[in-house]
Amino acid sequence: MHASNPNEKDVSTSYNEILSDQLYMGGMSAFVYMDIDNIEYDLWIQCSKEFTDSDTLSNVRRINIPLDDDLVSGQEKKIEDAALRALAVIALGRRVLISCTEGRNRSGVVTARVLQLLGYKNPIELLREKRHYSVLTNSSFETYIRDRE
Repeated sequence: MHASNPNEKDVSTSYNEILSDQLYMGGMSAFVYMDIDNIEYDLWIQCSKEFTDSDTLSNVRRINIPLDDDLVSGQEKKIEDAALRALAVIALGRRVLISCTEGRNRSGVVTARVLQLLGYKNPIELLREKRHYSVLTNSSFETYIRDRE
């Protein structure tokens, strides 16, 4: 699919398949190169504060769940809400894309939480293998996930 080398230098310009035909993660710059009319996801969760709209683009439902770059008060509920929305779509056999500006921390914490809810152990290591070694280097997000393992 649209996966690229998980260790390429500029991770913000790519997106990667995390779970086969189910869960994808990426940076917003990658979407400059996408044909929006032919996007292949059923749900696109944007975790960027920089992008505030939520709507339907062609055949994809796009929602914005803006997260700060650090774990601040009230943010846990947003992370859980985003993860549960993704989980519900995956349970229907559909594809979910989770993105933020760089595709590392904000999308990483939500994607890792989805993996945990699906029963995966060590989701941070899985994301670093599938996406990029710099995923979830934000210590508060990493702690949030590790506290739930």
